[in-house]
Amino acid sequence: MKYIKKANGDIQIVVGKVLPAMLEEGDSVIEAEAPLDKSDRDFWVVQDGELSVDEAAKTAKQREGKLEEVRACREPLLAEADVEINKIMDGAGEMDSDLPLWRSYRKDLRDITDSYKADMSLLDAVEDVETDVTWPTKP
Repeated sequence: MKYIKKANGDIQIVVGKVLPAMLEEGDSVIEAEAPLDKSDRDFWVVQDGELSVDEAAKTAKQREGKLEEVRACREPLLAEADVEINKIMDGAGEMDSDLPLWRSYRKDLRDITDSYKADMSLLDAVEDVETDVTWPTKP
């Protein structure tokens, strides 16, 4: 499969033959062993005249997307924990209250992305954030 790398860095897919009229100053023709998926276009790189997908960059972007999903699911849980902590605090933070449990739960929620960053294989295994993430248990 042939592609044209434009002088500005853009990459165009060539259908058929590369004609001289298609090339401008600074353009170059590059090849890929097999057609590349257009959805991976943000991750196309040229190395040694070959076009390929930068798998490391693609994986990093996918992982960051999953972490964003985790954060989005975590937000309402943090808000709920804040409400519960405030209720306890408004009640003068009674000694036999669940305040330490709620504070610990809230800290575990805040730290959840750190545990997935520390072991990316855990993050890679997540298909559905709501069910596959090991969420802390509410008090």
